[in-house]
Amino acid sequence: MKTFGIHVNGLVKTAQGIEVWVGTRSLDKPFWPGKLDQMVAGGQPVGLGLLENVIKESQEEANIPAELAQQAQAIRTIPYRQEGWRGLDNSTIYVYDLWLPEDFVPENTDGEVIAFERMPLAEIARLTETTTEFKDNCNLVNIDLLLRMGMISPQHPEYATILNVLYTASHSKETKNERRLTENGLFTRLYRT
Repeated sequence: MKTFGIHVNGLVKTAQGIEVWVGTRSLDKPFWPGKLDQMVAGGQPVGLGLLENVIKESQEEANIPAELAQQAQAIRTIPYRQEGWRGLDNSTIYVYDLWLPEDFVPENTDGEVIAFERMPLAEIARLTETTTEFKDNCNLVNIDLLLRMGMISPQHPEYATILNVLYTASHSKETKNERRLTENGLFTRLYRT
């Protein structure tokens, strides 16, 4: 069954460059406990508009006022399939960017996040490429952000493969390039649909 969700990048412009708010999931979450996550993320319920859901989830997960959350910019959709212990997850992520004031500090109100940390883009890149600290589907959102911000440039040795895997529709089987990226931790068992 196809599922849908929203992921919001919490972005801040600083004198040192762009930084990103990252949440650490609660240790008692049934799925991916203790993993890093976007500042705001959640399933897309039936009967609620995308921006309405962004506003709702932003309040619940990061105590972001509605007036600020409604400024989130819709960026793109990322469809993916993930094979895991629960079976095949066939999903689409609606990606949003929300630029926040430098003095804004998110705070969780629903218990799903135990901490927030603001990280430089370079640290997001390092964690995404070399670790499995992020929840699996968050890596796709991170890679998209890193591409858009120029942190993954055409000079990257896997640039063409990354673009192909992340943005080209209709991959029905894992390709040799996807397998290589997966083994390197970049896509962590995520396959595009």
